[in-house]
Amino acid sequence: MRIRACFLTHFLIHGFVEKCCCNNDLHSNSLPIFIKPESSPYTQQTCVPPSSDQLLPNKVSIDSRHGSSLNSCIPSPDSESSRALKSSVGLVYKFDQVDVKPILESVELDDDLDGFVKQECYPGQDNNNREPVCIYLNYAFDHGRGMVYLATPSVFKAILPNFTVFKPKKDPKAQENLSGKRFEVVDMPHKGGKGTVSLQRFYPGDLIVSDHTVFVSMTEPDVWRREDIGDIMKTAVDYLPFETRATFATLHGEGETQGEWIKSAFERNNFYHVLKVGEYERPFGAVVFEPTRLNHDCRPNAGYHFDTETLQIHVHALRDISLGEELTVAYIGGELLSDYRIEKIQELTTVLDDWKSTSVATPSMAERLVNLYKLERLDVSIHKAYLKASLAYNAIGEWERSRIYAALALASGLVALGPKWAEWPTAMELEQEPETHWSFKARLLKTSS
Repeated sequence: MRIRACFLTHFLIHGFVEKCCCNNDLHSNSLPIFIKPESSPYTQQTCVPPSSDQLLPNKVSIDSRHGSSLNSCIPSPDSESSRALKSSVGLVYKFDQVDVKPILESVELDDDLDGFVKQECYPGQDNNNREPVCIYLNYAFDHGRGMVYLATPSVFKAILPNFTVFKPKKDPKAQENLSGKRFEVVDMPHKGGKGTVSLQRFYPGDLIVSDHTVFVSMTEPDVWRREDIGDIMKTAVDYLPFETRATFATLHGEGETQGEWIKSAFERNNFYHVLKVGEYERPFGAVVFEPTRLNHDCRPNAGYHFDTETLQIHVHALRDISLGEELTVAYIGGELLSDYRIEKIQELTTVLDDWKSTSVATPSMAERLVNLYKLERLDVSIHKAYLKASLAYNAIGEWERSRIYAALALASGLVALGPKWAEWPTAMELEQEPETHWSFKARLLKTSS
């Protein structure tokens, strides 16, 4: 589903971030190198031609990624001009030395898995759950990049009907039509690695990147705590096509053995999500190559959401982003910061959420809340402040102001959280028919009584 988010207005933010307690050292090193824009303050990585025809035409240091001395430029697997690594020399994961052959067609007559084929299964180790965990492979998915799934048979067959992307004649690339390279990766010594900078100007709501997952795994304890989980995950990656394995080998991970490294790379680069299986929600992790290129920031300029129907991550601009500016996302919620402004945000939120007859909440408090979100550069969650402002104005009957803030909440909320944003119906009603919402004149009625 493609989101078209329209802003009635947007604000220029000049506030300076005083303190950030998030871990800004988190970074991704599994990145391609392109030509930097002239206006970028960052430096381009210098590439040195190799002496062996086993490697790519260019080289960059990846010491911090694998603790090795191998240097090579790692291009995007879907770039027209790129080629995957041809050799795993110096890498922990030997993507060019796998000994498994994918089963491309199932021999089970009743095994209708929408293009997936069960490769092999491993008996359950938990006394309370003896169901095996199996590797399912869709080798041709996403124009030959492939996708592998690690799950128990009952769970996999239960969630498979929820996915729309594997249906017949479904083109996974048809949903987004992105032309040209929109960002590049450069050295950022002050962050201890690399970062991604824009190659164009982005406006709030613009799509920056959209990409499908290549590896999904259940992360429940009975699966994740298996003694052999690293080796199972290594085998799962082995089944993927060559170029996909080569790209996976460039992710940030640690470990002495290939199994340890694969598990570490998955832990460091997966996107957590939950899927409903019957009456229960099950946790999963998904590795998606493109979004792992973006560094973490406490006040990011981009937000992402995971589409559980297409197994796809969409990254959109949260505010105006200039040419050459670093693109960042928040790995954790920005509200985890702790300073005076955050304390005031929490205090105002508590007051505005009080709908009792003794409530002292006012629209001016909501306006202050919005301003604090802007000063703290909490673009990824400012939809919360906009929605509270819409409710505050609606509560005193000022429906026009309520509609303006509801529209802002819709635009920012859909960009940050996607179409499954829980407050979408509320914001939509406040934007279209605020007089019918339960909050209309709610605080005026309490005052008059």
